[in-house]
Amino acid sequence: MTRRGRIALKVAAWAVCVAPLAWLGYRAATGDLTPNPISFITNTLGDWTFRILLASLATTPLRILTGWSWPITPRRLLGLWAFTYALLHFSVWVVLDHFFDWGRWARTS
Repeated sequence: MTRRGRIALKVAAWAVCVAPLAWLGYRAATGDLTPNPISFITNTLGDWTFRILLASLATTPLRILTGWSWPITPRRLLGLWAFTYALLHFSVWVVLDHFFDWGRWARTS
């Protein structure tokens, strides 16, 4: 794969990974986050975490099965995006859903 092809693949991966955040931001700006917005945001971020993580993990088997080398190109990028989504998912859960109530977490464990 050429250098331009690798760059185009990474740009496409960026676009696919940023699109759910932009869509979520748009829905937040228009007030269309369902009757339970915290749950909607948490579930959306969690769903996209798994989707991106699975895409990242699928690159190696795809390379092995097909013999193509290009699926490995966006693997690190997808892994970092999966981590970002997981961090956002956890942050929304801690900040918006539980309001930093560390005492409640200590009592339940």
